[in-house]
Amino acid sequence: FYTDEQLDEREKRIADFAVRFWKNQFTAEDVLNGADLKTVNVINKAVEDALGVERTEESDEKKSKK
Repeated sequence: FYTDEQLDEREKRIADFAVRFWKNQFTAEDVLNGADLKTVNVINKAVEDALGVERTEESDEKKSKK
């Protein structure tokens, strides 16, 4: 399990990455203040798609149950 500090740092890194990935169309604060879980999942999927990560329904189900 992650500590609150680790989760905060992870969230900040995702926000910073999203800003760079979408070429400063918004700020990290916009992401941190406006991104709910669904939005974060969209960001993660876009990054995975860009990197060619293959996802299976089985692995997605296991992740969501944890």
